[in-house]
Amino acid sequence: MSNFILDKIADENPEAVLLEPREVFDKAVVGVARRINLVVACYSRDKIIDCLQQDQGLEGDDAHEWLEYNIEGAWCGEHTPIILEEM
Repeated sequence: MSNFILDKIADENPEAVLLEPREVFDKAVVGVARRINLVVACYSRDKIIDCLQQDQGLEGDDAHEWLEYNIEGAWCGEHTPIILEEM
């Protein structure tokens, strides 16, 4: 399903920022987020943590800290992705 989502994002906003490396984080994309006249990628926080643990070898707190500092703490302008924390 993420290929469909990624194609939709690319079609509607070729400037959308996607997490790198793509081969690690593309599987954490869960949808699109809409702002006025803009579509950005929406990632699952839990799936990003899974990617960091399984693909990058980070453990528990290290994965959370890396996510908070390097992804949630980054702002790449209006095309920055949204991180969804599921409750």
